[in-house]
Amino acid sequence: MGTYCIGGPAHSPHVAAQARLAAGERANLDLNLDAGDYRIRGNQLPWSWDFRVAAGGAGRRWELSLGEQPKKDFAPVLLPGMQELIFTNELTTEIVVRIERTLPRDDVVTAAAAAAMPLFRELFPGEVLAPGQLAQASTVALLLTQLAGGPKLYARMGEVEAFRLVQLSFQSAERVVRAEGGAIVKTVSEGVTAAFSETTAAVRAAFALQRDLNAVEGAADAGLRCCVHRGLAMIATHNDRLDYFGSVVKTATRLLEAAGPRELVLSADVAADPEVDELLKERGLVGELTEFDQGVRPAQKFPLSSAQ
Repeated sequence: MGTYCIGGPAHSPHVAAQARLAAGERANLDLNLDAGDYRIRGNQLPWSWDFRVAAGGAGRRWELSLGEQPKKDFAPVLLPGMQELIFTNELTTEIVVRIERTLPRDDVVTAAAAAAMPLFRELFPGEVLAPGQLAQASTVALLLTQLAGGPKLYARMGEVEAFRLVQLSFQSAERVVRAEGGAIVKTVSEGVTAAFSETTAAVRAAFALQRDLNAVEGAADAGLRCCVHRGLAMIATHNDRLDYFGSVVKTATRLLEAAGPRELVLSADVAADPEVDELLKERGLVGELTEFDQGVRPAQKFPLSSAQ
């Protein structure tokens, strides 16, 4: 009887090549890649680097250090046929680096997709990444909410009523986010962070959350501050839970700070999404530009009080 590996090449047809480099080691990979899109990545690397193989490429040889961050907006193009990739591991630990084809596959699920699935988080709450490991997510839409007034709610409403309102808002978030196909990532003070694979679903959820809050007895003066932003994020384990990190999270946090009571702030990319634009037009909403951060395309504010 033979010995077989369930993780062999037959189960990973998207992997074109793989190399294991000790700390300080240099390795040459002789490849024969067809025209297409490829990605260099490794489980121990905090980055990935896309490149293309196409006619008219710049050459057949590429040398790079695993200790350097990829150059922004630089995607090398190599000629089809025989190529030579030279890796130098300047890090202090062993690295396994892979060359992957980036063609979409319908028989796999990424860490990003799994982390945004409410059913996955419900069935496998203990499944997390190894400590210190990062996984690059595909594009994710993040919805951040906060009860307007924050800690002042307790002074204005009394601790018992304010606590009841916060808990009802959390229950509403669990229900609404799940119904829209998203997942609650975490609760922060009097708000939540939720992840969605569909941007429009995140925007719909924001309106639904304010509508639910409007229906709460004694919460006539309460309002949500919400924002939606999308982009590539990194997934890692934090406090024994999967969480998102990276510039997309930082930008979303700044967007939330720009939102007033009963306001939804959308980043420029989200507001320009055709499906989101259609949703807003159906509600008769017109955005108000807001410069929430110098050097960043203007975001847009929309009233949540018009939630239907």
